[in-house]
Amino acid sequence: MHVLSMKWADRGLRTKILSVLGLLIAFMALVLSLGGFVMLHQADVAEEAATRATQRVEAATKAQRSILEMDRGIQALIAADEPDMIRAAAIGSIRAGAGIDENLAALGKVFVDDAGVKLLSEKMTAIRPKQMEVIAAARSNEDAQALQLASTMAEEFHLI
Repeated sequence: MHVLSMKWADRGLRTKILSVLGLLIAFMALVLSLGGFVMLHQADVAEEAATRATQRVEAATKAQRSILEMDRGIQALIAADEPDMIRAAAIGSIRAGAGIDENLAALGKVFVDDAGVKLLSEKMTAIRPKQMEVIAAARSNEDAQALQLASTMAEEFHLI
């Protein structure tokens, strides 16, 4: 160690300053490289989180839109007077119900093991038979009964 200290002592001031500055620059380069790596990693994590959030919002929006389409189809079915309009509205309501099932399945894939999605699926499973009852009543032109059934469904739709 005495030999190293002698060598360091024998060096000129300019060499000593350049050596210390070289070490500082190397340390700063290391810190900047590490900081850049961490920033890039954080940007990737943030992008992934934003993508996941976007997927969740899209899935939830599609499910909500399908629920509204089903409700609108039921209302159109009740309001329809002509057999062709009743048939088209019934098909539209059933198609919207199938769309809800598909969107709930997609929502379940996005929100894995989410109690809210499970509850939503259970509520929709409970509503489907009522939807068919409304369709049957509307096709029989029993609008009062169809409206009553639709109003009970509306309460459940509101919960959803």
